[in-house]
Amino acid sequence: DPVDISHFSISNYPKVDGSTSCHPLQIIIACDILDVEYRWYEGFDGMLRVWPSDDDPAKKDEKEYISTINHSGTHGSYVNLIADSVDLIIAARLPSEDELVLADSLNMNISTMAIALDAFVFILNTQNPVNNLTVEQIRRIYSGAIIHWNDVGGEIAAINPYQRNKNSGSQELM
Repeated sequence: DPVDISHFSISNYPKVDGSTSCHPLQIIIACDILDVEYRWYEGFDGMLRVWPSDDDPAKKDEKEYISTINHSGTHGSYVNLIADSVDLIIAARLPSEDELVLADSLNMNISTMAIALDAFVFILNTQNPVNNLTVEQIRRIYSGAIIHWNDVGGEIAAINPYQRNKNSGSQELM
């Protein structure tokens, strides 16, 4: 059921956490709920970041509050949710098996709701003759079943797939 957000203020805003990739979404949601303007800024590293930009003196406290919202990463946010340190999280995946075991051990029930879709982008060197991989081939590469480029139509060379750590959002989705 839809939640009535009209009564939220900084005094009763839920404690939130989430995956690193969802932090911009959380900032936009908080700005929208607390009626604070935001804009995208180019960071020191060239990446675009969203941040409260409202110069209205009446919104100073809300702007400062939104600026304190941090995300602990996917696994950290699930652990914080299970430990009852936060009220809700925004993450790019369902809880991992480890997180479900932890929740079960603490008699915690995790309720999830999909609000968006996520995707992976695979980038190859322009000199690599492989220009098309199936989903099944990608799964086999990341599971270790395919370890050489010649197994997918390329040169005889080792595949070195970058993988995130266990319980990270992207690794669990793989």
